[in-house]
Amino acid sequence: MKDEMMQDREVIQLEDKVYKDILYRGGLVTFRIPLDWEEEYDPSGGGTFYKDVLGSGTLRLNVLSFRRGPNSDNKPFDDFEPYHDGLYIKTESKGVVERGVSCILFSWQIAYRVEGGAYRMAIFTYSIESERLGGDDAQAELGMINELIEGAQFSRAIGAGGDYYHK
Repeated sequence: MKDEMMQDREVIQLEDKVYKDILYRGGLVTFRIPLDWEEEYDPSGGGTFYKDVLGSGTLRLNVLSFRRGPNSDNKPFDDFEPYHDGLYIKTESKGVVERGVSCILFSWQIAYRVEGGAYRMAIFTYSIESERLGGDDAQAELGMINELIEGAQFSRAIGAGGDYYHK
């Protein structure tokens, strides 16, 4: 199955790390993750990406599509800041408990207009055990995640709804 998933994918080496391209839901969002990370997808939406080692952080992605009401003001997204290329971003972090473990959840919500006047929001989250956050490894991984999200591409094409099965 992993060999099938790597067909037609670009593998990139940047500095000392090798990355693979992720075409989430056929290219709705395109970004890179380290080659040694695992990928899991839910057909009805959502992707999970992580290095398969104990205590590793977990990156998740989900995408929402919606229309805004006719009386919406000119500012596309309240509480969002202009990002780049017509994107808007909102970032936050908070303490959470996952499976009984205290974690910090970082969130990058990236919103943008798509064809036909609709909107889309790509929500990346990264959770890591609270006790690991101060370590150099965790800080380096968080920095890498920031860079990968900054380099992500977001399709402006109208997408089809329904289940999607990643190859």
